[in-house]
Amino acid sequence: EYMQRPQMNEIFAQKLARASNNGRIPKKQIEINNKYFPKWLGPLFVGIYIATTADMVVEGSISIGTFMATVSVLRSVAGDFGDVYKVMMQFNVLHAPIINLVDLFNRATDVREGKAANRARRALTKEEHAKVDGVKGGITEDLIPIKLVDMSFQWRPDSEPVFSNLSISVSQGTCVAVMSEHSTGGRATLLRLIGQRFQPTDGCIFIPTHLRVLHVSNQPLMIEGSIYNNLVFG
Repeated sequence: EYMQRPQMNEIFAQKLARASNNGRIPKKQIEINNKYFPKWLGPLFVGIYIATTADMVVEGSISIGTFMATVSVLRSVAGDFGDVYKVMMQFNVLHAPIINLVDLFNRATDVREGKAANRARRALTKEEHAKVDGVKGGITEDLIPIKLVDMSFQWRPDSEPVFSNLSISVSQGTCVAVMSEHSTGGRATLLRLIGQRFQPTDGCIFIPTHLRVLHVSNQPLMIEGSIYNNLVFG
């Protein structure tokens, strides 16, 4: 999965370029409309005021000074509204990304749990290495077993445990079959735990630090593209 990141980055860049080209013209149209909308609004209000009060000025019910002062005020208000409208458009552009960033930055992560598990893994590797150090018959690192030590796991605090105080020791290079009497026996969950997709609720899963674990899901993943791109992706 990790080795496919360059290909995924390339696919994402191609899609981003196409989306940018397709959205460039509508974006320019919106920017032009937002730019000239407040500029058109001021003359519009001034024109409406002149059309509705010109007769009053001719009749003398409104003085020319009052008429000109009102027109000047309307122009000034229109200019101020243009500045406010510009700030509102800038806020509108930034509002959604800021909300998304705040949501992402405040989501719960398993960094602390993963860090604690990694420290425990290193400490257990050191202890197991000391136990097999000097044993003849193979490379020392290959003699360290893979262990599940009092491992428990449950999806939620109020749910039934999937595993409870499970302990097992398996030598490296051993082929192990995990069997269950029914389809919800926890086999897939156990593989996800060993593959470090999840962390145990209690206990630990010990894999020597010189080994690397990769979880391969039983659910196929198809990328959006041609059949050829899916075949050569892996």
